[in-house]
Parts: sequence; C-alpha cells; structure tokens
Amino acid sequence: MATLQQENPLFQEGRILLSINAHKQGQFTSFRKATSTYNVPRSTAQRRRKGITP
Repeated sequence: MATLQQENPLFQEGRILLSINAHKQGQFTSFRKATSTYNVPRSTAQRRRKGITP
C-alpha cells in the first residue's frame, strides 16, 4: 500500500530530481537503475532531464 508521501506529487517530483542528480553525479552508471531505485517513472524523469517542465 502506498503511503501518503508516495501519493503526493511534490514528493514524486523530489524523487525525480534526486534520481537525475544521482545519475549526473555518477552514483549510478545507468539512468534506468537510478529511476528504479527512487521509484519514479523513467519516461517522466527523461523529460525532466531534457528540460521539459511538468
């Protein structure tokens, strides 16, 4: 069951940014692994990485 934090869009945006930054800093060699670790949709994170805002 999802917690209230996981359902809140602001927390998801935060996790998206964390996954992008972790990949940029080299903590993950794979962008796919970074997004799965932070439990965010890869396609959404890819759009954010390209600069497309929500």
